[in-house]
Amino acid sequence: MSSPESREYDEAIKLHPMTIEKLTSLLESDEGLKYFEGKQKVLQCMDGRINGGDGMAGSGILLERDPETQLPVARYMEIFERRVAEKKLEKIGYHQDCGAAKLYLKLGGDTSPKLDEVNTTAKDFSTRLAAHLGIPAVETDNEFPNHDEQGIYIDGTDRFNEVPKGAEQLPNGFVLSPLYTNDFDYIMKEIEVAIGISFGDHGAGADAFTPASKYFIMLIKDPKNPGYFNDLTTRIAKMINEKFPQFSEKIDIREINPKL
Repeated sequence: MSSPESREYDEAIKLHPMTIEKLTSLLESDEGLKYFEGKQKVLQCMDGRINGGDGMAGSGILLERDPETQLPVARYMEIFERRVAEKKLEKIGYHQDCGAAKLYLKLGGDTSPKLDEVNTTAKDFSTRLAAHLGIPAVETDNEFPNHDEQGIYIDGTDRFNEVPKGAEQLPNGFVLSPLYTNDFDYIMKEIEVAIGISFGDHGAGADAFTPASKYFIMLIKDPKNPGYFNDLTTRIAKMINEKFPQFSEKIDIREINPKL
């Protein structure tokens, strides 16, 4: 895995027994402050099998591109460059069999991309982005074939670390880092992709979640910027009702207020 503190895995998908209520209480408690320490300064895939850094689908591979440079357009690159200058970003990650890279190829007209092409596309994008920023690109390991995410963590604090050393293991989830774009139209696309994976054949599957044991979407708020997410909770609920109505009773959307 990308972090020495990463979770241990079994061959079969086994969901974490922690309830959403306990998870909420933990992240909002004094004890929960440890989950906002020690985050790696790496942008990697939001894939929950890769832990400890910032997350975007395919490290940003689905962002709108400049047709000449094939890098994200200027409004995103300005944020990436600022984060490097502020020592908040030191590496760009990529991984094998990246679903976001596969989706990028499909959106480009390749209806059935081969694994080698997916791997090359993921590596090429991260390498190009890292070279422009003057930082290294690194391969992050997701050796386990199936996604076991139980939800989505949307980090508005720029500090969330789901695998701090010595802390209680949290339920695994996709980690989205909106501060890399401040673009909630784009974040909505990432949320939609994550739900599709989790409730599909490549994830835990729809039967893994019930009205009594729900999939979670947690908007982790920064007390210094409490209005950052604006109407995102409402937008997510509307999107689920429109695009995943069969799962709406199995998804719990919460705003988390850590004691930062």
